[in-house]
Amino acid sequence: MKPEGGKFVWVIGLPKGKDVLDRVEERKAAGKHIIRLLTPQEKQSATLGENEQGVTWKSDDELKRFLFDHNELWLGAEFLADPEETKMQPFVHLVGALMDLHNFDQSSAKVLAEDDMPMRNAMKNSQWIENGVQMRRIKDVAAKANKYCILIAAGPSLDAQWEQLRRIRKDPRCCVIMVGRTFKQAMRNGVYPDFVVECEMYDWNRALWYFAPEPPPHTILACTISVAPDIFSAWPGDKCVLMDHNTAALYKLKPGVDSIDGGNSVAHLAFNLAHFIGCSTICLAGVDLGYPDGKDQKDTHATGTFHEWGGDMKKAEHTFQELCVVEANDGKELRSSPAYKRFGTFFELQIQKFKNGSPKLKVYSFSLRGQKMAGVEYVDIEAFASKPPEVLRTDGTIQWSTEPSLLPSPSPASSASVSASSSDASSIGTQASSTPAMQTTPSPAPATEPTPTT
Repeated sequence: MKPEGGKFVWVIGLPKGKDVLDRVEERKAAGKHIIRLLTPQEKQSATLGENEQGVTWKSDDELKRFLFDHNELWLGAEFLADPEETKMQPFVHLVGALMDLHNFDQSSAKVLAEDDMPMRNAMKNSQWIENGVQMRRIKDVAAKANKYCILIAAGPSLDAQWEQLRRIRKDPRCCVIMVGRTFKQAMRNGVYPDFVVECEMYDWNRALWYFAPEPPPHTILACTISVAPDIFSAWPGDKCVLMDHNTAALYKLKPGVDSIDGGNSVAHLAFNLAHFIGCSTICLAGVDLGYPDGKDQKDTHATGTFHEWGGDMKKAEHTFQELCVVEANDGKELRSSPAYKRFGTFFELQIQKFKNGSPKLKVYSFSLRGQKMAGVEYVDIEAFASKPPEVLRTDGTIQWSTEPSLLPSPSPASSASVSASSSDASSIGTQASSTPAMQTTPSPAPATEPTPTT
């Protein structure tokens, strides 16, 4: 990052070397804006000069979230520090992860915009904004009903979790949110959802509902507005458009009440929805973000959650990405991919954002061999099923609820089972999905987040 590329210069710590001090003064004379990154201890002895501001490094997670929300401060910026400054390398590592996520967003946006498919799908799906379940109707309903959330994705660890998930599902305080591709297998295992989340825009994704069982009457299908229209139309129950903040603003609706953050994947959307409905405890099942047993066709997804596509299509999904190694929840190495690593970064960002506004938020993972993420604690699913956590109400009190579900009671689903669209099934494509749910443009940062001070 060259200083000519932006107007900001970050000074890490309290430099003492003449070379760095001279360079700072040169940049100021050239009209650059100085941002001093300081620890709370360094802040006590620091003095900000003219055209300078400070950012406090309280924790890695808070700083990373702040940088994500304010990428205009560091994209194209220059970083200066004494050679012996120990904070420089960790800072560059944080920025590198965010730069990787930013580049992924940019390249994804380019791919998604091809052939105007998102716009065409949105025009067809806009009817569900008016005719579906309004987002503000489900805002904080889980908090009011004293619910915790089990978020079910499609990672391979899910195969060993169905028995315990079935036990947990019987808890009246449990709200289940699952991604679309787990629906059929979950229903076969007696784990019925409160919400099913989807975002894939390609027509071949209609195969999700082929030969699928009828959903429970209370289950709501929640999708992005750009999802493949057949996903909405083939669902016999109630539907909810998960509007992003820009779409909500276009409709003159209130961001954060009528919309949620986007994400890089359907699992991110499901997580954001869990927070939107007010769950103070969110448990991740099948969120592995890696290949626990190696990288082959047998461990990319849980059994029965992968569409019954041809071998070439299945192969494309896991060979498209290069191999990388990350740390797993058991402390050992986990074979993963750059995309899955980015997904982990975005989970960490969202967790920190939500904790800023909801400090009592707890996030657990049931995947011992899943990717380790900051803000997520591993818990054995059998132990959890034996004694689920106490759930905090919004007023901070604890109440063990035995009431039936207090989630919105939509009109009963039609008697027809989930059926395939009338479209020709032979038109299902042969390209595997790596499509982000929506762009990760953040909503306005909560007041409790760190902000630059002058």
